Amino acid sequence: MNEKISVIVPVYNVEKYLDKCLESIVHQTYRNLEIILVDDGSSDNCPAMCDEWAGKDKRIKVIHKENGGLSSARNAGLDFATGEYIVFVDSDDWLDTDAVEKLLRAAVENRADIVASGFYFENESGTSSIQDLRVSSFENEDIAFALLTDEIRPEVCSKLYSARLIGKLRFDESMKYAEDLPFNFNVMLKAKKLFCMAVSCYHYYQRNAGSITSSYISAARAESWKMFNSFYEQCSGREKLKTACTYRFTIYTFGILNRVIPFKEYRKKYFKEISDGLIRYKKEIMQNSLISKKHKCSLMLLAFNRYLYLAVYWLVFRF
Repeated sequence: MNEKISVIVPVYNVEKYLDKCLESIVHQTYRNLEIILVDDGSSDNCPAMCDEWAGKDKRIKVIHKENGGLSSARNAGLDFATGEYIVFVDSDDWLDTDAVEKLLRAAVENRADIVASGFYFENESGTSSIQDLRVSSFENEDIAFALLTDEIRPEVCSKLYSARLIGKLRFDESMKYAEDLPFNFNVMLKAKKLFCMAVSCYHYYQRNAGSITSSYISAARAESWKMFNSFYEQCSGREKLKTACTYRFTIYTFGILNRVIPFKEYRKKYFKEISDGLIRYKKEIMQNSLISKKHKCSLMLLAFNRYLYLAVYWLVFRF
């Protein structure tokens, strides 16, 4: 194996974490790497740190750009990449030393366009949990179906992609909260084979999340409508994928709805609108064999009486 692999690392105000991330990449057992650091307008010491790393390892290339967000930074990396395969690493995460070698070997041996590994959730307290996968492979339409039905996780990290498969596909820079899912959906619609390794080799660092904000809810709500409308359009004539889209829309939208409820201000502002979005697809949801009885009962209750749904929510989650 001697294929060049482009490792794309978006960097934004992560001076506390960057060295650990880059140490894990430059010391990979697989050496033929093109390491692309995309400084997305950082205001801390990251720009200088990136340049310093590039001075120490000739495989590292640095792009300095104005702040445009995660999708913009990843796209800049894709535009620059010359490798036969692409790996994404977030700059506060890190890899096991043999992660890239394992991913590439799995791709070559299984003739896969995409390889997915499990990963570790790490948090600030120093504890971790593992998200393993079982050995499995998916082909053609079943790949996107598996993505939409949670058999394949939506994150682009912990995966290896054929650069030829990605081609000119790019992240939607207008999306701020769910950018990985539509990118993966578009890529996986083109893929012939995806292989899942029963190995975890990516460490996903979970920093303490900030409190929910009105801007988050507004953006997440708008993005979900846009994203799933696009999915439905692309699934025209593919009933199996349309069923999976409805499943994913239901799970995603109930997730937003239930995050809104505990906050009186946001509940007054968004609860009815998000509820209406679910009720609008009541027929499709109720007829969908992938959707659980729990979610169908929740929708029936929501459609019958929103206030009763709220009362049940408080009974279930308060006690």
